Amino acid sequence: MKKLLMIAIVASVFGMVFVSCGAGAKVFSLDAGGGVCQEITTNDSDMQDALVLAGYTEDACSTATAVGTCENYGTMAGLGLQMDYVFSTPVTAVDAEALCTQAGGDWTAN
Repeated sequence: MKKLLMIAIVASVFGMVFVSCGAGAKVFSLDAGGGVCQEITTNDSDMQDALVLAGYTEDACSTATAVGTCENYGTMAGLGLQMDYVFSTPVTAVDAEALCTQAGGDWTAN
Protein backbone atom coordinates (compact mmCIF):
# COMPACT_ATOMS: atom_id res chain seq x y z
CA MET A 1 0.00 0.00 0.00
CA LYS A 2 2.87 2.40 0.77
CA LYS A 3 4.39 1.70 -2.64
CA LEU A 4 1.06 2.32 -4.35
CA LEU A 5 0.64 5.63 -2.53
CA MET A 6 4.20 6.64 -3.42
CA ILE A 7 3.53 5.95 -7.12
CA ALA A 8 0.40 8.09 -6.98
CA ILE A 9 2.31 10.91 -5.31
CA VAL A 10 5.19 10.74 -7.78
CA ALA A 11 2.79 10.83 -10.73
CA SER A 12 1.06 13.87 -9.25
CA VAL A 13 4.32 15.69 -8.51
CA PHE A 14 5.68 15.21 -12.00
CA GLY A 15 2.32 16.11 -13.54
CA MET A 16 2.63 13.43 -16.23
CA VAL A 17 -0.87 13.32 -17.61
CA PHE A 18 -3.09 13.40 -20.35
CA VAL A 19 -5.49 13.90 -23.14
CA SER A 20 -6.57 11.64 -25.99
CA CYS A 21 -3.67 10.66 -28.18
CA GLY A 22 -4.85 10.26 -31.77
CA ALA A 23 -2.94 8.84 -34.74
CA GLY A 24 0.44 7.24 -34.18
CA ALA A 25 -0.27 6.56 -30.53
CA LYS A 26 1.67 3.76 -28.86
CA VAL A 27 1.09 2.10 -25.49
CA PHE A 28 3.95 1.70 -23.01
CA SER A 29 3.86 0.01 -19.61
CA LEU A 30 5.94 -0.24 -16.48
CA ASP A 31 5.35 -2.89 -13.81
CA ALA A 32 5.91 -0.95 -10.60
CA GLY A 33 5.59 -4.09 -8.48
CA GLY A 34 3.21 -4.66 -5.60
CA GLY A 35 0.27 -5.16 -7.94
CA VAL A 36 0.61 -1.83 -9.77
CA CYS A 37 1.29 -1.38 -13.47
CA GLN A 38 1.44 2.06 -15.08
CA GLU A 39 0.35 2.39 -18.69
CA ILE A 40 1.07 5.46 -20.83
CA THR A 41 -0.33 6.04 -24.30
CA THR A 42 1.28 8.79 -26.40
CA ASN A 43 1.66 9.84 -30.02
CA ASP A 44 4.68 12.08 -29.30
CA SER A 45 7.84 10.39 -30.66
CA ASP A 46 10.13 12.22 -28.20
CA MET A 47 7.97 11.04 -25.29
CA GLN A 48 7.99 7.50 -26.71
CA ASP A 49 11.81 7.56 -26.81
CA ALA A 50 11.96 8.94 -23.27
CA LEU A 51 9.65 6.21 -21.97
CA VAL A 52 11.87 3.49 -23.47
CA LEU A 53 14.93 5.10 -21.87
CA ALA A 54 13.06 5.18 -18.54
CA GLY A 55 12.48 1.42 -18.67
CA TYR A 56 8.95 1.24 -20.10
CA THR A 57 8.14 -1.52 -22.60
CA GLU A 58 6.00 -1.05 -25.68
CA ASP A 59 2.98 -3.07 -24.63
CA ALA A 60 -0.08 -2.81 -22.42
CA CYS A 61 -0.25 -3.90 -18.79
CA SER A 62 -1.51 -7.43 -18.27
CA THR A 63 -5.08 -7.60 -17.04
CA ALA A 64 -5.09 -11.36 -16.40
CA THR A 65 -5.12 -10.95 -12.61
CA ALA A 66 -6.26 -7.32 -12.42
CA VAL A 67 -8.78 -6.22 -9.79
CA GLY A 68 -9.45 -3.09 -11.83
CA THR A 69 -8.16 -0.18 -13.87
CA CYS A 70 -7.83 3.54 -13.15
CA GLU A 71 -8.15 5.40 -16.45
CA ASN A 72 -7.77 9.05 -17.40
CA TYR A 73 -5.69 9.74 -14.32
CA GLY A 74 -5.83 13.54 -14.48
CA THR A 75 -5.47 15.83 -17.49
CA MET A 76 -2.91 18.30 -18.79
CA ALA A 77 -3.74 19.86 -22.15
CA GLY A 78 -1.13 19.69 -24.89
CA LEU A 79 0.99 16.77 -23.70
CA GLY A 80 -0.60 14.28 -26.08
CA LEU A 81 -0.50 11.43 -23.60
CA GLN A 82 -2.79 9.47 -21.32
CA MET A 83 -1.79 7.55 -18.20
CA ASP A 84 -3.72 4.65 -16.72
CA TYR A 85 -3.03 2.25 -13.86
CA VAL A 86 -3.85 -1.46 -13.72
CA PHE A 87 -4.12 -2.84 -10.18
CA SER A 88 -3.67 -6.52 -9.33
CA THR A 89 -3.35 -8.57 -6.15
CA PRO A 90 -2.04 -7.83 -3.49
CA VAL A 91 -3.81 -4.48 -4.00
CA THR A 92 -7.48 -4.81 -3.15
CA ALA A 93 -10.20 -3.42 -5.38
CA VAL A 94 -11.43 -1.26 -2.47
CA ASP A 95 -8.00 0.35 -1.94
CA ALA A 96 -7.37 0.79 -5.66
CA GLU A 97 -10.76 2.38 -6.24
CA ALA A 98 -10.22 4.81 -3.35
CA LEU A 99 -6.81 5.89 -4.71
CA CYS A 100 -8.15 6.23 -8.24
CA THR A 101 -11.16 8.28 -7.17
CA GLN A 102 -9.03 10.50 -4.95
CA ALA A 103 -6.69 11.16 -7.89
CA GLY A 104 -9.58 12.07 -10.21
CA GLY A 105 -9.39 8.92 -12.36
CA ASP A 106 -12.17 6.75 -13.74
CA TRP A 107 -12.34 3.41 -11.88
CA THR A 108 -13.40 0.21 -13.62
CA ALA A 109 -13.54 -2.97 -11.54
CA ASN A 110 -12.81 -6.34 -13.17
